[in-house]
Amino acid sequence: MSPVQTDPEQATPSTIDLHSFDQQSVGNRLFSQVYLLTRSNRLASRITGMLLELPATEQAALLENDDALFNRVEEARAVLTMAEAGERDRPRQGYYFPRAVPGLNVTPPVPVDPVKLAFRYSLYRGVGRVIGLCLLTNETCPLHLSRPVLKYILGRVLHWHDFAFYDPTTFEGLRQLLQHTLPDQKEKLEGSVADYNLTFSLIPAVEEGGLTHELSRSTSVNSSHHLAPQGDEIEVNDSNVYEFVKRYTEFKMVESQLRLGVFDILPRNALDRLTAEDLRLLLNGTGEIDTDVLASYTTFHNETGTSSTDLGKSLESNGGANSVDKVARLKRWFWSTVRNMDNKQRQDLLYFWTSSPALPASSQGFQPMPSITIRPADDHHLPSANTCISRLYLPLYSSKQILREKLLQAIEVKSFGFV
Repeated sequence: MSPVQTDPEQATPSTIDLHSFDQQSVGNRLFSQVYLLTRSNRLASRITGMLLELPATEQAALLENDDALFNRVEEARAVLTMAEAGERDRPRQGYYFPRAVPGLNVTPPVPVDPVKLAFRYSLYRGVGRVIGLCLLTNETCPLHLSRPVLKYILGRVLHWHDFAFYDPTTFEGLRQLLQHTLPDQKEKLEGSVADYNLTFSLIPAVEEGGLTHELSRSTSVNSSHHLAPQGDEIEVNDSNVYEFVKRYTEFKMVESQLRLGVFDILPRNALDRLTAEDLRLLLNGTGEIDTDVLASYTTFHNETGTSSTDLGKSLESNGGANSVDKVARLKRWFWSTVRNMDNKQRQDLLYFWTSSPALPASSQGFQPMPSITIRPADDHHLPSANTCISRLYLPLYSSKQILREKLLQAIEVKSFGFV
């Protein structure tokens, strides 16, 4: 059996900081208490990872104060809920979460082919440059990165608890594996680390860029990746399990070219004060569409060719109440209709209107600000939009029901109009 060796001349600074023995114990205690509050392994793993980034004194205080821990857990739960609003119930494990964004086609992953490694790196760097451009120009990005990747872009040290955000199922397995090395757990657990029959090698899944080699028409094998020289010959045991977890999570989570691409566009210190949650909000906006916030950003333009005075005279001559302003009434109908939509419909409306299904972090994210132009009365035509200038065009419909039907129909057929 070969020991794990590192060439001093080729060694690079570690991007993964495995917790010390004591911090691992704190992590286990926090996880147990957080699980009692959430009753979800996946949620407890993520929240524990967030709590372990707090100063040690705060971690100790949380373990001693149930109310403080409860409040922290609820805050973290709210952050995660906002970050994941609109994501699929079971997000893809990996660098990003695919979203059902109209018009966005997600292509197959780039294979981990040694012959094309430079090409693979250049593609990741290109994606990083797109992310940098989105941040530079205040555009929301439809690519939702997992939290470890956001932390790596920010230059934060990655802890193995961050792996819970990347792959909760495998994280739980690794956590149980590490428990075999804890003195207070050894007597409770059956077997040892060696019984897992692990080596310092792994087979990347196809969705992670792994390759399948066909040996014949009926036989194929998946290519493996060594976490150390001749890793398939190095068995994982109590003495090297922490090194195994470090290298395993580093391989899974770290992609340096993505970060380099971001800072090809932005100054190196541009993101220094941000947390992973801040960066996610700036980059992706929020998928939970707040109608009041959207209304505060929106201006209306009247192109009906009729003033409020003329409208009043027209209604009066037809027996209507002369105080009714049809344009103002259409505005009320519009926002009432939007409020009665579910969040998916509001996302579709915003995408139809601005080309983004998410609200930006602030009004500065809209360039230009969203606007609605009200056109002459016409109950037959659908609303249209010019996404380049975030403008929605609404005919002056005669009833709220017609407005709702035409608006939902336009969202479905995507009647974009450049006018």
